[in-house]
Amino acid sequence: MSPTSVAPMVTNEISITPAALPIHISVDSFDAWIANTRLVAEIFKAGRSYLDSKGFTEVMTPHIVRASGACENVNTLFEVGVNDDMKWFSGRRAYLAQTGQLYLEALVPKMGKVYCSGPSFRAEPSVDNRHLTEFQMMEIEFPGTFHELLQYIEGFVSHIGHTIAAHPHPETLGLSSQNIARLKNSPSVFDRITYDKAIEELQGAGEAIEWGDDISSKRERMLVRCTGITQFLLRITQTPCTTLAKRLR
Repeated sequence: MSPTSVAPMVTNEISITPAALPIHISVDSFDAWIANTRLVAEIFKAGRSYLDSKGFTEVMTPHIVRASGACENVNTLFEVGVNDDMKWFSGRRAYLAQTGQLYLEALVPKMGKVYCSGPSFRAEPSVDNRHLTEFQMMEIEFPGTFHELLQYIEGFVSHIGHTIAAHPHPETLGLSSQNIARLKNSPSVFDRITYDKAIEELQGAGEAIEWGDDISSKRERMLVRCTGITQFLLRITQTPCTTLAKRLR
């Protein structure tokens, strides 16, 4: 063994400092990383359980795609190259996917209710304190109404919350007794406020916001103070085309 090498050691206890954790892991200790990993696993398990019980079929969508893999703005896609060749993907440019939406939509006419899960990558500056460059998500598509979509969202969130709260060993998930109590009390039906009403409330509170602007987490907290609603969904009543046209002006 050379003087600069280090022999690996196997012990029953592992001690890892935050500096030794992977760079994208935002936790303070190895134990916190383990707890977070378990929590995420339980969340996705509960999410799948709910969607499966409602007749949804999970679809494995690709994560290296053409520009169609963007959620809204193709300029926020991470481009993938091989040996400096940016057209290695059958002569086309390739990107890390942000959404599996188009693949799901293509299957709806034949399969009905479908969903996918996996990572989403967004190459854009942070515009909110909840901004993430990479995150895991679940998406659904089905032949139904917007009202039904809101019901599925409510059921999905509520089911996950109550399932996690009922975990036999919540301490292994890094959850405090206060967090468990909050999850147990999470509603099955959320209060709703339209986007138009939210903009009106924010403007009335003195916020510089116009119709078509995003409602950030800061603005959501303002809505809580203005309306007293602590858990809500935003119901967008305008059509997507109208919203897009408004944003492009």
